[in-house]
Amino acid sequence: MGVALSGGVFLITGGARMGGSLAKACAARGADVALSYSRSADAIATAVNDVSATGGRATAFEADLSHSAACYSLVDRTIAWA
Repeated sequence: MGVALSGGVFLITGGARMGGSLAKACAARGADVALSYSRSADAIATAVNDVSATGGRATAFEADLSHSAACYSLVDRTIAWA
């Protein structure tokens, strides 16, 4: 049995690969999940759909994390979504 994450919000960067699996695991334990991506919109859409298909709540935000302003914006958008 895993740790319950109900009520939590996870922001996962690079959600297209390993992040997609992490998103599903967090959502399975009750967390809401926000994923960020830079170039892989199709892979992120798949990850969001996978979480949603299991009854979880997920969204995705595009962000170029090589720019600090984009990092702050990503956090702000995640908080607003949550």
